[in-house]
Amino acid sequence: MLKSDRWARITILGGGREVGRAAYLVESTDGNVLLDCGVDVSTGNTPYLELLNVEDLSAVVLSHAHLDHSGMLPYLMRMGYDNPIYMTRPTFDITSLLLEDMLKIAYNEDKDLPFSKGDVKRMKKNTYILEYYEDCEIDPDITLNLFSAGHILGSAMAYLKFSKFSVLYTGDFNYDSTRLLDPADSNIPDVNTVLIEGTYGSKDDKRPSRKKLEQMLTQDILKTLKNGGKVIIPAFAVGRSQEMLLFLKDIFTSLNLEYEIYVDGMIWEASKIYSKYSKYLKDSVWKREGNPFLSKDFIRVRGKKREDCVNIDYPSVIVTTSGMLTGGPILHYLEHLGGDARNSLYLVGYQAEGTLGRKILDGKREIEINGKKIELNLEVKWFHFSSHSDRNALIRFVRDVMNKTDEFVIVHGEERKVLEFAEYIEKRKSVKTPKNVESVRII
Repeated sequence: MLKSDRWARITILGGGREVGRAAYLVESTDGNVLLDCGVDVSTGNTPYLELLNVEDLSAVVLSHAHLDHSGMLPYLMRMGYDNPIYMTRPTFDITSLLLEDMLKIAYNEDKDLPFSKGDVKRMKKNTYILEYYEDCEIDPDITLNLFSAGHILGSAMAYLKFSKFSVLYTGDFNYDSTRLLDPADSNIPDVNTVLIEGTYGSKDDKRPSRKKLEQMLTQDILKTLKNGGKVIIPAFAVGRSQEMLLFLKDIFTSLNLEYEIYVDGMIWEASKIYSKYSKYLKDSVWKREGNPFLSKDFIRVRGKKREDCVNIDYPSVIVTTSGMLTGGPILHYLEHLGGDARNSLYLVGYQAEGTLGRKILDGKREIEINGKKIELNLEVKWFHFSSHSDRNALIRFVRDVMNKTDEFVIVHGEERKVLEFAEYIEKRKSVKTPKNVESVRII
């Protein structure tokens, strides 16, 4: 084939000017690679996979385990995909846990999913494990490297090298240090196109330092506990929950506090995986004595203990799923504790448009749970403990890789945030902000 006949493009199957259902198809004359295949956890919307011919796919790469990036991987098996799926070992274990839980919830709620347990098994069988920085030839003219993304355990940025061009997909990444993880790796090779997330790309998306956020949250937790109330912290089972548990353990130890800390939902199972792969975490975490996530200081809540947790009349802290209040045990706690003004609801993660968490954050105080209207009288606050890069961190990353790349393509962000982020980049470099089902030419 003549060089002039070579071409490449990225087609947005999901995650274009929106958060959720991430799926990005890199097409070229060398071969095609799908980056992530998720579901919108707030709406159930799935990627536009009808535009995808799985027989033309050389490989699928999963950046990390969160369902908005992994939730439709088994459906690819249903579509007939039978080539490799690449990810890190922690991502494999966490994805397996989340997909099995997804199937369980669908069964219990008598809801249909577009894939079965058999599809999940086939997905696992097709998975190939990669370590960070390991060279992997996924086709004669395509190589893959994974770099640490600093988002959750095992999260990765994917560097794809084709015969005539290259792409770096950041996935969800954090360019700041957290209690659990070091910042995303910026020591990447030269690359033609950076496919970058813009979740917090707005000019307003600037957060205080982690230390300042922890100080603020500590003060509010202490205020609620001293007033005899219960602190409810809804958090994502993977990542944010483990950070909150580590934070709570440290402040309770340093301040010699003796209040109960309850842990509900799938957090315990996810924490076991964090313990298993602690070497992927910061040195200061895995070198600790004992297990910081499965400590005897935490009380696991299951079954009847959930009733005890809300009925016992003494102050406590409850860490539970789901992080956006879209389902799970958090609804039980809102139903039974939401009306008491002594209690507090502290949101510590991203609240997507349309979710109950976002509605409450925007001021909604009358909600409905199990057909029952609940008037929320408890204090509601949001603390920007995100595992994504904020506006300042995104700009720092762009500056650090500016001389290594020709262009940026922004995805995975609400439209206003993506466009505001693009305004900064376009003064310095070529930038594109495609919508869903749109394609952008690379070469």
